[in-house]
Formats: sequence, C-alpha cells, structure tokens
Amino acid sequence: MCGLRKSRKSSGIMDVSLLENIIRQCSSFFLKPKLHFSGLGEPLLYFDAKRIMRLCREKGMIWSMTTNGHLLEEYGEDFVQNDCYALNISIHGSELKHNRIVGKDDSFEKIISGIKKLDEIKRAMNRHRPLLALNCVINNHNVDDLKKVLNILIELPANSVTFQHLIFSESDLPKKEAFLITEKEKLKKLIEFITFVNHNKFAPRVNFYPNIKTGDIFGYYLDRNYNFNESCILPWLTVRIYPNGDVGLCNNYIFGNLNTHSLKEIINNKQAQSFREMVRRGKFKGEECFRCCHKHYY
Repeated sequence: MCGLRKSRKSSGIMDVSLLENIIRQCSSFFLKPKLHFSGLGEPLLYFDAKRIMRLCREKGMIWSMTTNGHLLEEYGEDFVQNDCYALNISIHGSELKHNRIVGKDDSFEKIISGIKKLDEIKRAMNRHRPLLALNCVINNHNVDDLKKVLNILIELPANSVTFQHLIFSESDLPKKEAFLITEKEKLKKLIEFITFVNHNKFAPRVNFYPNIKTGDIFGYYLDRNYNFNESCILPWLTVRIYPNGDVGLCNNYIFGNLNTHSLKEIINNKQAQSFREMVRRGKFKGEECFRCCHKHYY
C-alpha cells in the first residue's frame, strides 16, 4: 500500500559496521540529528537490531522507529531500556479488515498484543517512552469504517492517533488502483468523518496528515490539476540512508555514498545544494511529489 515502495532502492541489508559508523558520525554533530529506523522492510527483522538500539542509547541519540508491530512483545524491554523516543505503528481497520489490507491473517492480533505488552513494561519500569503513535492510512478499503477504526485506536494506550491521507503519484490517478479512493460517495463519507473529528475532542489526540481541508478533498484525490499552494522543506530537514551507503532523498536522488565520504561532507556537497535549490525554485518534480505527505499544501 505504501507508495514509497515503488521508488525505494532494493540495495540489500546494511552492514552493521556501516550502521554503527552512521550513528557515531551523527553523535559527533554539534546539533545531533534525530535517527528514525524504517528500512526497506520491517526494521525489527534486522539481525543486530538490539545492538543498534544499545549504541543509540550509549551515544545519546534521540531515535525512533516505524514497525509493523509483529515483534513488539519480543523487543518491548529493549525499546524501553534503550530510550527509544517513539514508535510508529499502523492499524488500518478492525481485525478482519486490517488483516485483509496488510495481507497477513494474524497481524491485528499481534499488534494489539504487542502494544498492551509494551504498555505493561513501561508501567513496570515507570517510564513514559517510547511514545506510541498509531497511524491509519485512509484508503478505498476502510473509508466506510473510519469511525469504527477511530474507536479501536483511542481505546489503546497511545499518545497520538493519525489518519493519513493516501500518498500516490500522478500516474496512479487514472489507474484507479485498489487502494486509491475514486468514488465521490466515498469521498463524501471521508469529508463527514474529518468534520466529525474536527468538532470533537479525543484522548489521545487525533489528527490528519497531511491536514487537507474538507473543501479540498475532492481536488486532492481526483484532480491532477488542482491548485494547492505547495511548498516543501524536507531537503533541509532530513536525508535517507540506503543499505548500500547511498545518501539521498526523494525519488532516489542520491547525493553521495558513505563508503567514500562522511555524512557531513555529503549533506553539504554540490549535489545536495543543487537538489535543495531545485526544490526551492520549484524545479524538482519527482513522480511521488504529486501527493506526498511531506509537502506543505497550504
């Protein structure tokens, strides 16, 4: 379902020595960057995940992770003991619908069990972190049931709940892919749900990302020429590091490789500066820029 899966490079598994080197370089910066582990798959399947968690704690890094939640029970104590700042976990519907969306029969059960176990560990150790951010990607399969999803999510021990608009490219629009919402009646239901959430208070807090106004929902999903006042500051805030050491950003735009240059050299080199200048001037239009969650639409 993730649009980024189409553009991410399949570069194998990152060597642990390279990953440790990245953490050490980041820890030496005057302003330490935040590290977020998401991977080209499930990061908790990484063979040395616990070792990396410990190094992040030893180096005083603020770190977080996006995980499918299947291994939360196994790694719960490691997250708490190694000062994980936050975990992002997606739940896209009730048990049957979530499992159908992600394509795994026991996914919902494992996630819920892992979340409850993590909460028990935090309480036993008198710790408030990792913060738990629950995410539901709005799509054609769950748009009719978003209130049910909301009721499930706010009952869990989470710090925030986000309903994320589907990310898709311009070429996806006419294809009517399985997850893309193209029916006006379903979009009307989405608008009703957004209005309902915006007129009520919930604990934990509930938000939408990106925060598209209800009057712009039809344009977001159906109109390739819809005029948003778009801007993007992502290239000034973050970089992606791929398993082979490539450093870059959107659409696999690569600035350099950590096997030949330091991270500080790469993020300040001519390729990186040129990319930022293209974005600043509106000259970079990668395919995934069309409906990207990192853009500012207003």
